[in-house]
Amino acid sequence: MSYSAAAPLEYACSLPTAVHLRPDDGNTLYNAACVYGVLSRSVDALNMLRRAIRAGYANFDWVRRDPDLTLLRDEADFKELVGLK
Repeated sequence: MSYSAAAPLEYACSLPTAVHLRPDDGNTLYNAACVYGVLSRSVDALNMLRRAIRAGYANFDWVRRDPDLTLLRDEADFKELVGLK
């Protein structure tokens, strides 16, 4: 996904509302993880990714290579979540 410099910050402002309105939607939670990833908020990104997977998000092939989640790839929790460990 390509972002303008300000876009992730704008998206981050909408995340609490989106997650509140769709707390069990895997795609919404995954997109939240991606925004947090782009903002280098690794703890928030990992938490949202966990929630997304619990909610049914299952495109692990994409999760493993999504550039928005690059900052998580070396983390043990990420590797365990996506089956790399």
